[in-house]
Amino acid sequence: LLLIPLHRAGEPVGILWAAMHRPERGFDREDARLLQTLACFVEAGLGMLGALAIADSARQSADDRIRALFDQAEGAVRDRESRLAAIFATAPVGLSEVSPDGRFLRVNAELCRILGRSESELLGMGIADVSAPEDLPSSFRVIAEVLRTGQPCGLDKRYRHPDGSLVWANSRVSRMDPASGGNLLVATVDLSARRRAESALRTSEERLASEEQRLRLALEVGRLATWDWDPIT
Repeated sequence: LLLIPLHRAGEPVGILWAAMHRPERGFDREDARLLQTLACFVEAGLGMLGALAIADSARQSADDRIRALFDQAEGAVRDRESRLAAIFATAPVGLSEVSPDGRFLRVNAELCRILGRSESELLGMGIADVSAPEDLPSSFRVIAEVLRTGQPCGLDKRYRHPDGSLVWANSRVSRMDPASGGNLLVATVDLSARRRAESALRTSEERLASEEQRLRLALEVGRLATWDWDPIT
């Protein structure tokens, strides 16, 4: 038998082993090297699954925060202006009140941080001034859809910082009550962490595909015996 321990994040999670179907032929160093390569491939897969679970959890958490803050903000608009002002001051996501033509009428501190601009700057600007040019058509399509149907709508888009750098964010748009003159409420969440996690996952998938191809070639050349893996033992 050849035995290779498996680890994830430095902790043992199982053993990869191989048995020779022909007793008269023993394992050599090349067989051991191939099994070690296979073990690296399995460990990379386990790591990718862990990263995917973290990314999904972070995405769900962000979606839940958007939904909760958005519902809270909508309730505040229907009730009293003072409640909306309090939410703007304390919300952990970016909030803005936007006119139907896309001008910022009110912004909170988190949105200023996401966009890399001061409140006074943003209040003299509009969505077109802070969006990546490629994302402007989709941004205004969402606004038009909300104004037409009255139903909330959102999109992932890139915002442009003063230095020209871009930041990914999710913006969810809703129409405020008629007393606001048809203005829109926009909740914006920074997606930088999620984008980094997705990029890391893509890198892991590419590595796994490369390792899988190498392993297949190695198995074909070395004719390594079949193996079983028991993550419990």
